[in-house]
Amino acid sequence: MFIPDSISAVWFTFLLISGSADLAQQERYADIARDVTVGMTASDVESLLGPPTQLFEAGGILSLVLIYNCQPKHYCYGASVHLDNLILPGLPFPNPLPIQIRSFGYADTDVVIRLSATDEVTATTIPKLPAIPEEFHDILDARNFISTLCSLAMSANGG
Repeated sequence: MFIPDSISAVWFTFLLISGSADLAQQERYADIARDVTVGMTASDVESLLGPPTQLFEAGGILSLVLIYNCQPKHYCYGASVHLDNLILPGLPFPNPLPIQIRSFGYADTDVVIRLSATDEVTATTIPKLPAIPEEFHDILDARNFISTLCSLAMSANGG
């Protein structure tokens, strides 16, 4: 199937802008997560960081049967677009869907908050992230502003 170059250019521009905003968001998650302390509740964490990108429940007997790591319940905060996978070696074209998939656990670049059975923080893992340009934060702020405007317009129109 042939995709016109103009559509591909728009798609990859969208991915680069989304990926840039996601990197800035990930850096903000890491900065805010430094304020998370052991003993905080899950609701305290959500009030600081917002809802998690992915929630992994504690591994039970089913995880043992499926030979899956028995991990405690944990929240992960990270990027959805994975720009490192935009160019894959061996492919003659860029990866059209460089999406971060978290099927079996968090990614190495995710902020991870581990919770006890009583929903209290037991540990926090903050990855070492590369420095990003300040313009990425401007893109993130613009994306958040537009998202807020759209949600306000939808709620004003009864939607």
